[in-house]
Amino acid sequence: TVIADIIKGKKNLYSRFAAKAEALLSTKKPKVFVITPIQGEKHGDQEQQRIFKEYDQRFEVVERVISEAGAIAIRIDKEHALEDLVGRIKKEIRGAQFVVADLTDERPSCYFEVGFAEALNKKVIYMASKQSVAKPGTKTVIHFDIHMNMNYFTNHDELREKLSSAIEKNRQALFEEG
Repeated sequence: TVIADIIKGKKNLYSRFAAKAEALLSTKKPKVFVITPIQGEKHGDQEQQRIFKEYDQRFEVVERVISEAGAIAIRIDKEHALEDLVGRIKKEIRGAQFVVADLTDERPSCYFEVGFAEALNKKVIYMASKQSVAKPGTKTVIHFDIHMNMNYFTNHDELREKLSSAIEKNRQALFEEG
């Protein structure tokens, strides 16, 4: 049959694809764990979709900046882990070169992840928008004494600029061998 002839002539494609995929997945680029609120629903009502879309777009900006810096961004909900979520978060933070944390909307899970990273002496770049995503018009309040290290932003362009600047100004400390 025609299909059998096509498949027969293409049987080496898998090995080439597998080799390329393995090369991409086994990259030695440093990993950066991204702590961000996981809020909203992709298929929820309009308000839930707005919140989901905003945090998703922020991650795309952060991911791009981290990639331009020569590393790979890891956001736990973008991974498809089979093990328990908290265990996976701890594993990824342990293996991260450094951490970028968006503390907008004051999520307890984000504070937990930052605390874990700090306990491991990971370098953390703190970010937060000046106002809540979930409650527009409400000022973001950062708890504890980390507010002095906060990089506040108002939009995606400012997020990109401030994160890029923080990485470049601290490049040696962030990328030093641990």
